[in-house]
This record gives sequence, C-alpha cells and structure tokens, in this order.
Amino acid sequence: MKKLIGVTIMAVSLLIGGACSNQESSDVEKNKKVSKEYQQDNQKKPFKITNVKVKVVNDKGLVGSTIIEENGKENEIVPLALYYDMKIKHYSDKNLINFDKDDLDFKVLPDKELIKASKDAVGVNIFDDEKGLDGLGRGSGYGDFNRNRTGKINVSYDLGFTTKSGGLPVAPNKEKIKMLKENALKGVLVVIKNKKEIGRYNLNAINKID
Repeated sequence: MKKLIGVTIMAVSLLIGGACSNQESSDVEKNKKVSKEYQQDNQKKPFKITNVKVKVVNDKGLVGSTIIEENGKENEIVPLALYYDMKIKHYSDKNLINFDKDDLDFKVLPDKELIKASKDAVGVNIFDDEKGLDGLGRGSGYGDFNRNRTGKINVSYDLGFTTKSGGLPVAPNKEKIKMLKENALKGVLVVIKNKKEIGRYNLNAINKID
C-alpha cells in the first residue's frame, strides 16, 4: 500500500481500546506547551489568516490517494478527509520561504472538544501523528503569495474510506462527520518552517465552516 501525496505523513501505530479521560487530559496538556518565542502578537507572526473553511472531501486532487493490492491487482482508492482551506495575507514584501531550500508544514493542535469529536467519529485522535490508525494520514499544502501579498494554505486529515478495502479504516457515518465538522475549528494551527515552529493561530477566532 502506498500513499500518492508527497506531503502526507502516515500514522503507523494502532491505538488499541477506547479513549479514556486521562488520555484526553494528557493530549490537551501537551497542546498547551507553547514555547515563549511563539507567544507573540499578530504583527510578529509570518502572516494573517483572513478566512478559513472546513469541509469533508473525497477528492484525489485535494487529498491524494492510496494504492492497495487485492487479488493480485492494484486498486487506487481515495480517502474521505477533513479539509481545512485557508486564505492568508502576508505582512511584508518578502517571500515566506525559499522553495529551493526551505520546507513549510502545517498541522492542527486540537482542544479538548475537538479531540473528543475525533475519537467519537474515528476512534482515535486523528490530529496526533504518533497515535493514529494505520492507513490514515495528514497532508498540507501552500500556495505562494501573489502581487497582492495573499496566498492559500490547506491541511487535511484522513477519516477513512467509503468502501471496505484491504483492511483499511472505514469512514465514519454522516452523523459522526457532522459532529466532527461542528468542532473542527476548536484548535490552533501550527506553522512549521524547517522543522521549527514560526507561528500559532487560534482557528476558532476565524470560524468559517461550509
């Protein structure tokens, strides 16, 4: 099985058993540990998020696909994914990264309610790269700033697949997806440049869900 999206980080460990309150508290406390250098005002952040939309998609062009082998044949399947689509405004006339040498990544650190919604829907905290389900992944992308100093970024989290294939996780039902979407902005976007955090943004303050 291989994932056809360059920026996807595959979760490799399988969480056994149900979620407990102690684990939720541990997850939340871990997400509260923000280093002092990133406790800064908006003017010192690399950009401003002007709009964010959250949707659930089943689109190869947005979230990639997975190749599985069944009965000696390779099949390509596309996951159902929670997709964050954000518009951003740059504060200066300098490029955010040098594409020849820099690496830019994004991830969501969920609060307690979003962690619970994720575990209720999928069975695990999908926002934890180390404790997800095998076969599910995270992806992120970035569109460079144009002449108006505006750009786009996106982050996606696989929820499962709409058909049972190769033992991969099956996507949650509509009611569970609805609850997950309703809580999707209850967290913080983390911006990572060359494996170092350069900014954090409270998504709940923007609050735009399709």
